[in-house]
Amino acid sequence: MRSTIFVLISAMCVAAGPAPFRYIVVAGTALKSSNGVPVGVRAPNGFRVLAPTSRHAIFEGHPYEVSLAALAGKNAVVMLHAERVADDSGASNYDNLPSSPWAGFRLRSQCARIAATDVAEEHDLKWLADRGWNPVGDLALEQHLKSTSDHNREVVVTLAMKVKSCSDKRAVDAALAKFRSQIRLKSD
Repeated sequence: MRSTIFVLISAMCVAAGPAPFRYIVVAGTALKSSNGVPVGVRAPNGFRVLAPTSRHAIFEGHPYEVSLAALAGKNAVVMLHAERVADDSGASNYDNLPSSPWAGFRLRSQCARIAATDVAEEHDLKWLADRGWNPVGDLALEQHLKSTSDHNREVVVTLAMKVKSCSDKRAVDAALAKFRSQIRLKSD
């Protein structure tokens, strides 16, 4: 099952043009959500800010307003999504996912081999590549998801890093845990 990582990143996403809203602000070398789910994230020294962009998208048949920004290092990236379910359907419900090591968040993770063709076909991977961070190769991913009680506003903090091989689950899990420990997360 090649590159099932797309399920985690964009779950049936259809993009439209740029949008007039912005749910992420940059504060120095930190990213902060401004969509009603207050989260701030900071990466280790040496990571560069990939400035926020916003767009309308469809996820599993529901319209969303999505802002995206990232902090990019040589072999790892922290992405922040701040989103609003535009039809107020409560579609951002992650209660069925396991708890994250970060309090108040839910977790999903996986590792996949990403090809150049995958990057061209998936919004977030292409967004990273267009800004100079190449996701091609074995890519380990953790997504930490938090939504409002009505599940209409959400924040997703994605930790993605290049690994030697996805086949060594223990090494992948250890690498992600080490990377997670270097991220400074503030959630009110």
